[in-house]
Amino acid sequence: MARTKNRYRKQTSEEIPCQTYRTGIYIRLSKERTEIWRNKSQSLETQESLARAFAKEKGLVVTKCYIDYEYSGTTFNRPAYQDMMDDLKKGIINCILIRDLSRLGRNYIEMGRLIDKVFPFMGVRFISINDNLDTLNGLGDKKSFEVEIKNLVNDLYSKDISKKVIAYNIHQASQGYFIGSFPPYGYKLDKQEKGVKLGIDPIVQPVLKTVFEKLTVGQSIIAVTKYLNEERLAVPTAYRETGRLTRLDSDTREWKSANLLRLIKSPVYQGQLVQRKNNKSLAQKDYVHFEHAHEAYISSEDFERIKAKISDRKNSKKSAAPRTPNRYNGLVYAKTKSTQMIRKCRHFSNNKSNYDYYYFTDYVYGTIPSERQ
Repeated sequence: MARTKNRYRKQTSEEIPCQTYRTGIYIRLSKERTEIWRNKSQSLETQESLARAFAKEKGLVVTKCYIDYEYSGTTFNRPAYQDMMDDLKKGIINCILIRDLSRLGRNYIEMGRLIDKVFPFMGVRFISINDNLDTLNGLGDKKSFEVEIKNLVNDLYSKDISKKVIAYNIHQASQGYFIGSFPPYGYKLDKQEKGVKLGIDPIVQPVLKTVFEKLTVGQSIIAVTKYLNEERLAVPTAYRETGRLTRLDSDTREWKSANLLRLIKSPVYQGQLVQRKNNKSLAQKDYVHFEHAHEAYISSEDFERIKAKISDRKNSKKSAAPRTPNRYNGLVYAKTKSTQMIRKCRHFSNNKSNYDYYYFTDYVYGTIPSERQ
């Protein structure tokens, strides 16, 4: 009787299929070292090789490999990470495999929420190879405490590294080295032993030289913009993407007068570097200025003359007509606000038109500015 019972148990266990884990390997590298004496890091390849070997050993089916390159672990707004989370929701994968916890993220609170709440709720198996963590085996109190400590250490490490990087960047900028990710239009990165300098881009040089020459002799920004579009010259973003000086047939992006004016006003074309401007928490006094950092396209004197001509042309086109009464007074309000929107007036002028136009604008916290013409 006992043998019949055991035989039945054996057959039942053989009929129950093992769950197949459709595995997504997640890889992240925050930043490459750029010194000329260093070889390109093999970290991405090493992470993937290690993860694939582990998956093969454990019988996991690798469905997709998600790679975030040059993204910090302190934020989870990363394209490959977002793709992975979308695939989890769609059921394309049900297992995440990483080399260690720091690859997924270095934010202590968010990592704890993912491991303790999000992944269990979604039925996702989570494996960190170097941390010997596999949620399939459960998280005991001891293991859970160990994971929390590691996440906290990763968080503190990222904050410490961030401070060191900021201090290093300030030092490099104060020595005239370029600390940005992409060179300005018309320049290329010149990697040197102690840092990165800006060098003239020979491909773009004729374009910018012509632009400044035309502006120097008194041509307007509108006329120069028209010239650039007639020559089908690629806008700076397109040039960075393709490396082509002229536009592709499929590229419909054209130069805009406002963008060209903003471009030529940059002090970088006078050989000056003003860095750390993108940090919105800094005041202008905290920006790092350096004169004669690289070869200039135009002298400061010539640029002042261009700026004066632009200003004179703008003043001559201002409308002398009085503003019309605000017939919408007390009628136009921004959403969620009890105060009425502010009416503003701008003057538009070109070879064909010359008129004032009015618009209403206000700012609602947490949204983009509302605008109605």
